[in-house]
Amino acid sequence: MTIAMRISFVGQCADAVAFYCDTFGVKPIEILTFGESRDIIGDVPENKSHYIYQAVLDLLGSPGIRLFLNDTPILLFQDNPNVHFMQPILEIDDTDPNIIKNLYDKLMCGGKANKVLVEEPPYVLYGSMIDAYGICWHLRCKKK
Repeated sequence: MTIAMRISFVGQCADAVAFYCDTFGVKPIEILTFGESRDIIGDVPENKSHYIYQAVLDLLGSPGIRLFLNDTPILLFQDNPNVHFMQPILEIDDTDPNIIKNLYDKLMCGGKANKVLVEEPPYVLYGSMIDAYGICWHLRCKKK
C-alpha cells in the first residue's frame, strides 16, 4: 500500500525536493519543469520554465508515502502571486526510536517545533513540527 499526497509550493518546490530527498535519503522518481511540460500545459514563458510542474518522491518503504510536489501553475500568470495553500499534515509511525529521532532532527532544520520529541504514552516518542517549507509533520514511535 502507498499513500499519495500532493503538495503545492509558490516557487520553492525545487528547494523542497532537495530537502526531502536529503532528509529521507531518497532520489526523485521524476522531476519535470514547466518548460519540459510544454506539450501538456502549453506555452510557458522562458523566465518561468524552471518552476517544477511535478516531482515524485517515494518515502519510507511499504506501506510508503508517495509525494507529488509542484510549484503552483499560478506562477505562470503572476510574477508575485499572493497565494496561500492549506498545507497537509504528514504523519509517520515507526517502532525504531532512532529513525524517529533522526527524521525529527532533519525535519527541524529550518523548522519550528509544535511539540518537542518526548515520551508521551502510549508512544515511546512523539513530536510534531512545521518544516522550513510549511509542512506539518507528526512523528510517533510505537512500542514493538
